Amino acid sequence: MKRYTGIFICIILALIAAGYFTAHRTDFMELWNMAPMDLAFLVGMNLVTRVLVGARLKYLTAPFGLKLSLREGTALSFIQAYGNVVAIKGGTVAIAYYLYSEKNFGLDRFISITGGGFVVTILSISAAGLIGIGLVSLHSGVGPEIPFFFSIIFLGALALLILPSLRMPLTRITKFVKNVMEGWDVLRSSRLNLFRLVAVEIAILMSFAIRYYIAFRGFSQSIRLSQAFILAPPAYLSLMLNFTPAGLGIREPILAYMSGILGYTVKGGLGAAILDSAVMVIISLAIGPFVAPFFMRRKGEADASA
Repeated sequence: MKRYTGIFICIILALIAAGYFTAHRTDFMELWNMAPMDLAFLVGMNLVTRVLVGARLKYLTAPFGLKLSLREGTALSFIQAYGNVVAIKGGTVAIAYYLYSEKNFGLDRFISITGGGFVVTILSISAAGLIGIGLVSLHSGVGPEIPFFFSIIFLGALALLILPSLRMPLTRITKFVKNVMEGWDVLRSSRLNLFRLVAVEIAILMSFAIRYYIAFRGFSQSIRLSQAFILAPPAYLSLMLNFTPAGLGIREPILAYMSGILGYTVKGGLGAAILDSAVMVIISLAIGPFVAPFFMRRKGEADASA
């Protein structure tokens, strides 16, 4: 049922996007003037993001005694991207199933690493966002909405760290928070691995920033890389939360609104977000069901010959 729900949402979002494209086809005609190298670079940076997400999974699972190669992590990253497109959180379910069936990695531990990794992501996003605001403030103003947004994210991370110390009745929410904190405790037990994980998180944010920097160029808007870095955290967060297939329909209006605050046209910001999302979806659908199993098979052959 969830699979069909995801497909239905994708169809609805595609119809909405088609309607928007039709209404603003003159603006999208600018894409014909987009340099082929820029488009190729945008595709390449989307692939880099998937590799970095694979590295993130590798460092997330390492403290739990699970050894994933970068190749295997990358394959799981493509599977995750494909699954999240066809169903809400379908990629997360696919990774959980693979780790359980192939690595004997229990669901409780998977919830812990997912939650613990989410804490690291929130802390990284809030810190990166504040740094980006500082850089942008050096040469232009920043509306109060953006610092407020990152402050909320930071306070949310603090809440996850503080709540477990409070005496609260055991509910599904507090049980989830407990699992999250168990994962956080394991992750921070290895400082070197945690440092690597944070470094990967920052690299993922940089890949998002470069993607939006290129996408804005496609709509003849010369955005600063520091400003694109401010757009990266909400884009990454929407992808992590995955309330809709691949975060579609959530990331685009948020980025359009924030680009308007930064002094760029909302049409250009929305168009750039749609362009990047389209490239991401095409890559996920093209590579997920085909290339990822190939990587898995190569990994299995390597394990068998070892």
